[in-house]
Amino acid sequence: MARYLVVIPAGGKATRAFTLTGYGAILKPFINAVEGGATVMEGILKEADKSNIHEFVVIVSSEKDREFFERFFNPLSVDPGLRDYLISKNRRAQLQQLLDLARFDIHYCIQDDPRGFGDAVSRAYGQIQLQQEWGRPYHGIVVALGDDLVYSRTPAMKQLLSAYEQTEHMIVAVQNMKREDAKKYGVIQVSRTRAMDASFCGHRAYAPVGIQEKPESPVPSMVDGKEKYLAIVGRYVLRPADVGYLSAQEGSIERELDFTSLLQRNIDNDQLTVVEIDGEWHSVGSALDAQMTFIRYALGQYGQEGELGEHGKELVQHTLRVLQEMKVLELVEPGLYRLVDAVGESGSGGEPSEVGSSKLMDHTTH
Repeated sequence: MARYLVVIPAGGKATRAFTLTGYGAILKPFINAVEGGATVMEGILKEADKSNIHEFVVIVSSEKDREFFERFFNPLSVDPGLRDYLISKNRRAQLQQLLDLARFDIHYCIQDDPRGFGDAVSRAYGQIQLQQEWGRPYHGIVVALGDDLVYSRTPAMKQLLSAYEQTEHMIVAVQNMKREDAKKYGVIQVSRTRAMDASFCGHRAYAPVGIQEKPESPVPSMVDGKEKYLAIVGRYVLRPADVGYLSAQEGSIERELDFTSLLQRNIDNDQLTVVEIDGEWHSVGSALDAQMTFIRYALGQYGQEGELGEHGKELVQHTLRVLQEMKVLELVEPGLYRLVDAVGESGSGGEPSEVGSSKLMDHTTH
């Protein structure tokens, strides 16, 4: 079976989400944004686990941050009495959660000189070389940004790997966005779709022709006769040689190691495939982003089994009640609501929306 490594750049200071990190007391990957109040990091681990990947390199900015991650992944080693305490309180489910975290194989690299995203990814090259020397090479390297999540039925990493295993190209995840939103991200232009066999589980795969980094005037791609602004999502698959290329580069933009040069190099050599993900990209890069992410995952519990499903049902009922109190929604009949416009009257052209388990949420697993 092919062996993969997940690299998680997690050295950012989260200045745009300062209030959610306790003004720097915690790191962005530990913001509670996933179902049940779990952290972003747990969301990434769950995505990787469902994609059959269990080895990680986490890029941190200091020894202090490394200790923070170690406390998260293996709290029983830091506090040996915690196991007995949980057992004495009959908290075996919580104990199992801690044991599940400890089973992942985690390595750390410290990026003490913040030289950009490309440099952060390149710090994993030592682990890649070491495994190669031991005769246990990685087939590919998944890069997952520590403040990004993808809400989907099929894990985003699995979607990307289904393209990687067919093409052996560098893979970049994208999502179609409105033009005004695309300005905030890298935008890739594509010329055609790439043919994939039935094992491909993304939405669609493309051959790229160009890339723009946070463009003021993003250039769309024409797909099926329609304009699409394909913004880069925080998920990639790199070949080991791609990480080697980054590790050999000198800083090029204000001393930062430019990741875009790797993208452009592979575009020029027709060695890059763009995968439009089947799902929703969410970020916790700002306080608003994090709140929207939390709401999406919290409401997504609706329809699930067990305690999370019960919580989801209560959250949906509470949300509908609050929106009615705010006069944003009005109840037409049981299970049928109408959106109210800004002046407090029912929208003249709006059709009522049915709220039920089949229509409220498009995705019930992720």
